Amino acid sequence: MKRLLAAALLAAVLASPCRGEENPSSRLYFNKSGFSIAALEDSPRRSAYTVLAMFLPVSEKFAPNVNIIIQPFEGTLEQYARLTRGQIRAGRFSILEEKFSPDSVAWEYAGKMGELDLHWYARAVRRADLVYLVTATSSEAQWPSLAVKLKRCVDSFRIEKQRPKE
Repeated sequence: MKRLLAAALLAAVLASPCRGEENPSSRLYFNKSGFSIAALEDSPRRSAYTVLAMFLPVSEKFAPNVNIIIQPFEGTLEQYARLTRGQIRAGRFSILEEKFSPDSVAWEYAGKMGELDLHWYARAVRRADLVYLVTATSSEAQWPSLAVKLKRCVDSFRIEKQRPKE
Protein backbone atom coordinates (compact mmCIF):
# COMPACT_ATOMS: atom_id res chain seq x y z
CA MET A 1 0.00 0.00 0.00
CA LYS A 2 2.82 2.41 0.90
CA ARG A 3 4.56 1.62 -2.39
CA LEU A 4 1.37 2.37 -4.35
CA LEU A 5 0.89 5.66 -2.50
CA ALA A 6 4.52 6.66 -3.12
CA ALA A 7 4.19 5.83 -6.84
CA ALA A 8 0.98 7.88 -7.10
CA LEU A 9 2.63 10.82 -5.35
CA LEU A 10 5.67 10.63 -7.65
CA ALA A 11 3.40 10.54 -10.71
CA ALA A 12 1.51 13.60 -9.47
CA VAL A 13 4.76 15.52 -8.92
CA LEU A 14 6.09 14.58 -12.35
CA ALA A 15 2.84 15.73 -13.97
CA SER A 16 2.84 19.00 -12.03
CA PRO A 17 2.60 22.20 -14.10
CA CYS A 18 5.43 23.76 -12.06
CA ARG A 19 7.85 21.12 -13.35
CA GLY A 20 8.88 23.25 -16.32
CA GLU A 21 6.33 21.96 -18.79
CA GLU A 22 3.88 24.80 -18.18
CA ASN A 23 2.41 26.87 -20.93
CA PRO A 24 5.04 29.57 -21.70
CA SER A 25 2.30 32.19 -21.76
CA SER A 26 1.59 31.50 -18.10
CA ARG A 27 5.09 32.58 -17.05
CA LEU A 28 5.71 35.91 -15.41
CA TYR A 29 8.87 37.57 -16.74
CA PHE A 30 10.89 40.04 -14.68
CA ASN A 31 13.54 41.03 -17.19
CA LYS A 32 15.18 43.76 -15.10
CA SER A 33 15.53 41.35 -12.17
CA GLY A 34 16.72 38.55 -14.44
CA PHE A 35 14.17 35.81 -13.77
CA SER A 36 10.82 34.33 -14.69
CA ILE A 37 8.47 32.10 -12.74
CA ALA A 38 5.37 30.07 -13.54
CA ALA A 39 2.25 31.88 -12.44
CA LEU A 40 0.56 30.39 -9.39
CA GLU A 41 -2.95 30.63 -10.77
CA ASP A 42 -6.35 29.61 -9.57
CA SER A 43 -9.80 30.68 -10.60
CA PRO A 44 -12.06 30.80 -7.56
CA ARG A 45 -15.32 32.52 -8.35
CA ARG A 46 -16.74 32.80 -4.85
CA SER A 47 -14.15 34.91 -3.08
CA ALA A 48 -11.58 37.60 -3.76
CA TYR A 49 -7.95 36.64 -3.94
CA THR A 50 -4.59 38.32 -4.51
CA VAL A 51 -2.98 37.22 -7.75
CA LEU A 52 0.19 39.26 -7.61
CA ALA A 53 2.02 41.42 -5.08
CA MET A 54 5.19 43.31 -6.02
CA PHE A 55 7.29 45.30 -3.57
CA LEU A 56 10.01 47.92 -3.89
CA PRO A 57 12.73 48.15 -1.22
CA VAL A 58 11.74 49.50 2.18
CA SER A 59 12.34 53.19 2.80
CA GLU A 60 10.61 55.60 5.15
CA LYS A 61 9.56 52.50 7.18
CA PHE A 62 7.41 51.17 4.32
CA ALA A 63 7.80 48.95 1.24
CA PRO A 64 5.97 50.61 -1.66
CA ASN A 65 3.96 48.01 -3.54
CA VAL A 66 1.55 47.15 -6.32
CA ASN A 67 -0.90 44.29 -6.04
CA ILE A 68 -3.67 42.77 -8.10
CA ILE A 69 -6.79 41.34 -6.52
CA ILE A 70 -9.49 39.56 -8.49
CA GLN A 71 -12.95 39.94 -6.99
CA PRO A 72 -16.24 38.38 -8.05
CA PHE A 73 -18.73 41.18 -8.70
CA GLU A 74 -21.96 40.92 -10.65
CA GLY A 75 -22.91 44.60 -10.60
CA THR A 76 -21.95 47.40 -12.95
CA LEU A 77 -18.70 49.33 -12.82
CA GLU A 78 -20.65 52.31 -11.44
CA GLN A 79 -22.02 50.13 -8.62
CA TYR A 80 -18.52 48.89 -7.85
CA ALA A 81 -17.25 52.48 -7.81
CA ARG A 82 -20.00 53.51 -5.39
CA LEU A 83 -19.19 50.57 -3.09
CA THR A 84 -15.45 51.27 -3.20
CA ARG A 85 -15.94 54.99 -2.61
CA GLY A 86 -17.92 54.11 0.51
CA GLN A 87 -15.20 51.72 1.72
CA ILE A 88 -12.48 54.33 1.19
CA ARG A 89 -14.46 56.90 3.16
CA ALA A 90 -15.33 54.34 5.87
CA GLY A 91 -11.59 53.82 6.32
CA ARG A 92 -11.37 57.57 6.95
CA PHE A 93 -9.24 58.11 3.88
CA SER A 94 -9.56 61.16 1.65
CA ILE A 95 -10.34 60.66 -2.02
CA LEU A 96 -8.08 63.03 -3.94
CA GLU A 97 -9.24 62.09 -7.43
CA GLU A 98 -11.64 59.72 -9.16
CA LYS A 99 -11.54 59.06 -12.91
CA PHE A 100 -13.89 56.98 -15.03
CA SER A 101 -13.03 55.59 -18.44
CA PRO A 102 -15.20 53.29 -20.56
CA ASP A 103 -13.68 50.12 -19.05
CA SER A 104 -12.30 51.19 -15.66
CA VAL A 105 -12.43 53.54 -12.72
CA ALA A 106 -9.40 54.86 -10.83
CA TRP A 107 -8.97 56.54 -7.48
CA GLU A 108 -6.15 58.36 -5.80
CA TYR A 109 -6.62 58.56 -2.06
CA ALA A 110 -4.63 59.10 1.11
CA GLY A 111 -4.90 58.70 4.83
CA LYS A 112 -3.52 57.31 8.02
CA MET A 113 -3.33 53.57 8.63
CA GLY A 114 -2.00 52.81 12.07
CA GLU A 115 0.91 55.15 12.53
CA LEU A 116 1.65 55.48 8.81
CA ASP A 117 0.52 58.23 6.46
CA LEU A 118 -0.15 56.35 3.22
CA HIS A 119 -1.02 57.22 -0.35
CA TRP A 120 -2.83 54.92 -2.80
CA TYR A 121 -3.61 54.80 -6.48
CA ALA A 122 -6.08 52.09 -7.47
CA ARG A 123 -7.72 51.11 -10.73
CA ALA A 124 -10.65 48.71 -11.09
CA VAL A 125 -11.26 46.98 -14.41
CA ARG A 126 -14.42 44.94 -14.85
CA ARG A 127 -14.83 41.92 -17.11
CA ALA A 128 -17.90 39.70 -17.00
CA ASP A 129 -18.56 38.95 -13.33
CA LEU A 130 -15.06 39.85 -12.11
CA VAL A 131 -13.30 43.04 -11.07
CA TYR A 132 -9.53 43.24 -11.29
CA LEU A 133 -8.40 45.74 -8.66
CA VAL A 134 -4.83 46.96 -9.19
CA THR A 135 -3.53 49.04 -6.30
CA ALA A 136 -0.27 50.91 -5.66
CA THR A 137 0.59 51.95 -2.12
CA SER A 138 3.40 54.06 -0.69
CA SER A 139 3.98 56.28 2.29
CA GLU A 140 3.16 59.95 1.82
CA ALA A 141 6.88 60.71 2.12
CA GLN A 142 7.65 58.29 -0.74
CA TRP A 143 4.79 59.37 -3.00
CA PRO A 144 6.42 62.44 -4.62
CA SER A 145 9.37 60.40 -5.92
CA LEU A 146 7.41 57.22 -6.76
CA ALA A 147 4.02 58.42 -8.00
CA VAL A 148 4.88 58.35 -11.70
CA LYS A 149 6.44 54.86 -11.48
CA LEU A 150 3.62 53.40 -9.38
CA LYS A 151 0.83 54.94 -11.46
CA ARG A 152 2.50 53.79 -14.67
CA CYS A 153 2.65 50.24 -13.32
CA VAL A 154 -1.03 50.26 -12.28
CA ASP A 155 -2.14 51.81 -15.56
CA SER A 156 -0.16 49.21 -17.55
CA PHE A 157 -2.58 46.51 -16.40
CA ARG A 158 -4.72 45.07 -19.14
CA ILE A 159 -7.05 42.15 -19.53
CA GLU A 160 -5.92 40.00 -22.39
CA LYS A 161 -8.33 39.31 -25.23
CA GLN A 162 -8.66 35.60 -24.54
CA ARG A 163 -9.39 34.59 -20.98
CA PRO A 164 -7.62 31.39 -19.86
CA LYS A 165 -9.75 28.27 -19.70
CA GLU A 166 -10.82 27.30 -16.21
